[in-house]
Amino acid sequence: MAWVALQDFNETSNGNLSGNTGGSGWSVGWAGAGTTNLNTSEFQVDTVAPSEGVRSVHVDCASVSAYIERLLTTAVTAGTVYMQVRCAQTNKVLILNLNKTTGSNTMLVKFDSDGNIKYYNDTSGAYVTIQAYSADTYYTVAFDFDTVAQANKYRVKINAGTYSSYVVVNAGTFSSITAVSFEHAASSGADFYIDYITTSDPYVINTPAVLEGTFALLTSSVVNQVPVSVLSLTGALLASTPYLSAVVTNETKNTSTWVNETKT
Repeated sequence: MAWVALQDFNETSNGNLSGNTGGSGWSVGWAGAGTTNLNTSEFQVDTVAPSEGVRSVHVDCASVSAYIERLLTTAVTAGTVYMQVRCAQTNKVLILNLNKTTGSNTMLVKFDSDGNIKYYNDTSGAYVTIQAYSADTYYTVAFDFDTVAQANKYRVKINAGTYSSYVVVNAGTFSSITAVSFEHAASSGADFYIDYITTSDPYVINTPAVLEGTFALLTSSVVNQVPVSVLSLTGALLASTPYLSAVVTNETKNTSTWVNETKT
């Protein structure tokens, strides 16, 4: 999906996202209330709270609404786009968008001021609640769409949850997605962080694997006066990641009990 296959902001310099080295495709503007807001300082790249790597976009809100967008180099007719979002509070508004044209806000997910994550359904003309969210916690938002199999519709999931029902996009129709954007409502003092815009699920990539099962003592010996044991594990790998960890709970070995000891 062109550039959006990976936008983790780690190679972007600290400072304004709009016009930034490594992020120059982002442009800032807001067409609401008959005004245009070009306050680029509200969208900063910094090292305060990345979900991975060393940098993320810090949305440092002023008392006016603001909007930032990046065009895709190629229009997309089907796929899944993931974004990771962290809110410093649960009583402000941040909206993530996939757009059919500049500023169109075709598919919308809102971190709302009532503490819930919602997505927009054009049929009802309203946002539908998906789940609650907590402050200072990263959430992976997935937009999924297919203009052939599910014409003019999209669905959403959060983290490893199940997908929502398909709903009609804002304004009713679209033939492709050409841009990614996000915006905040007028909310002085609010802070949001956005990271890792990608077509590979970052929730799976960045979540430690968990091994569940029963450990059994197979052999035990003494080497240089140090006890050496060999353990076997019967169980299931619950998540696939680049690294593995197992939590050993209530295993009895040589009359000692291990509780919640992490073995690597």
